[in-house]
Amino acid sequence: PAVPELELERACARARGRRRAQEDACVVGGVHRVHLVGVFDGHDGGAASRSTTLAAAEIFKGALGDGANAAASSNAVANALEATIARLDEYWAQSSGGATVVLAASGEDGFAVAHAGDSAAYACFADSSGRARARRLTMDHGLDNADERKRLDALGVPIVRARGKARVGGELLVTRALGG
Repeated sequence: PAVPELELERACARARGRRRAQEDACVVGGVHRVHLVGVFDGHDGGAASRSTTLAAAEIFKGALGDGANAAASSNAVANALEATIARLDEYWAQSSGGATVVLAASGEDGFAVAHAGDSAAYACFADSSGRARARRLTMDHGLDNADERKRLDALGVPIVRARGKARVGGELLVTRALGG
């Protein structure tokens, strides 16, 4: 029997947590027949994360180009996401802050996900009885990830215990991010 399809809207969620101010920002948009959803979690305040959402949408749109047919392929979507992450990293390198990011884009024949840090992406689907399910698509870039710990050790990056936790350089809990 055919598995029923779920009809879901594109969306992103954010939670303030224990911070005094919201540092997360979301982007939801589309161009041609491609849809983009992203979450940015700023390290040093929310203003930079909010401005990054606008840059992400414009960079992604530019990376897809004007060809509607090319934009619909999953290969073009993945290439556009890669270009967007690279440009956003350049943007953040010039600022004093930083952000974790998760971007997901879907075309006609599939989707692609790119991320840095501990912002997570989930895929929603219907199981054989039609119930909604979610599967995590990303693995956090943090010190709990053995591969990330090995990568940092090989690079000689200092891991310091501070404020009760192991941190990169004594400051960050994440091992990858845009900018700072």
